[in-house]
Formats: sequence, structure tokens, C-alpha cells
Amino acid sequence: MEIYITDLTTNESIQIPMLPEKIPVTFEGSFLSYDVLNVGEVKIPSGSKLTGIKWDGIFPGESRKNEPYVTNWKEPKEFHNWLNNIKINQHKLRILITETPINLDVYLESYVPEFSGGFGDISYNVSFFEGKDINISIEVKDAGAATVPDERPTAPDPPAEQKSTYTVVSGDCLWDIAGAQLGDPTRWPEIYDLNRDVIGDDPNLIYPGQVYTLP
Repeated sequence: MEIYITDLTTNESIQIPMLPEKIPVTFEGSFLSYDVLNVGEVKIPSGSKLTGIKWDGIFPGESRKNEPYVTNWKEPKEFHNWLNNIKINQHKLRILITETPINLDVYLESYVPEFSGGFGDISYNVSFFEGKDINISIEVKDAGAATVPDERPTAPDPPAEQKSTYTVVSGDCLWDIAGAQLGDPTRWPEIYDLNRDVIGDDPNLIYPGQVYTLP
């Protein structure tokens, strides 16, 4: 499992160098905790909306940079400065956690560091909330104009099962797409096999705007 955080304003990205023990994830009406030290099969009901994610972690100091549990080591102050700037500027982020269905746009809700001695680590806790776009439309009517109903026939919308392609939106994963479009989330490998040339070698790395052919 790896955790990547990308600033969607600057496209700068960091990889968390030392995995936390658990990643609590809050859904609407439910709660789930990923044990990153013992990753098993993870299932999320189709249609569930993730609303919060948080963890306690450590940015390891230089004395621990060669330990096997540390990846992509950098000076702890680099991670601290990056997150602190995000906290100030409130840029939208994208969190990707491999080996889980989490690939989501979020905002940083809280970042609390604690500078400790010994190894030169920075201990921290961090929390995020889902970054949903809000579209507001305003309809203006002329009170003096008569309203004439449009009696032209309109073609009915095609049923969902007739769709042959799907365009990825923020927060999607193959599990959810298979559940919504095929009625069975366990059929996500069929979508991956049909679109391997678009997705690449890692089915966890999908991006908004990609168009997939459906089985």
C-alpha cells in the first residue's frame, strides 16, 4: 500500500514515506478503518459516499531513512512545509491509496505536527474532507411574458444498460464503476481488461476524464 497526495492547483505530489498503522475512513452513515499493516480484501458498498479520511503518522528523520519501512525519504521539514502551505492556501488535493478503492478529491481539514527529538522525526495527525463541486443555476422569468408550454415531443433517455462507454469522474474507482454500470462491482476486472491500454498497468490509478468501454 502507498499513499500519494497531489496538489491539484500546482500538480505537485508527495508520497507519504512511512505508512500509518490505520487509516480511519468515514462514510455517510458508516465507518471503516483500513489496517495498512495487514491489508486484506476491502469492499465498499456501491453508491457509498466517502466524507472524511484521517490518520496519525510520522515523517521519519535522517537516522531512519534507510529502514525497510521507509520509502521515498525526504527531510521531514519538506513534508511539513508542503502540508502547512496547503493548510494556509486551502488548495484542493487528490488522495490515492493503492490497494484500496480510495482515489478522491479532498481538502485539508487539519494538520497538527509535533516535533520530537531522538530520530529527528516529526509526528503528526492529519484529516481531510471530501471536496465536492457545487453547481448553482439561477432561472430568471419575465413576469410580463406568457408562458407557452413546449409541446414538441422529446426522445426518452436511453436506459443505463445501453451505454457502451463511461467517462470517469472525481472519486471513481473500478469497483464503483462496475457496481453502478454493470450492477455487480466484482466485474471490475472486465472493465480493466477492456481498457488496459487507457488505464495502464495499475488498475488503482484512474483519472477523471478517461473514457472506458464497458462490457
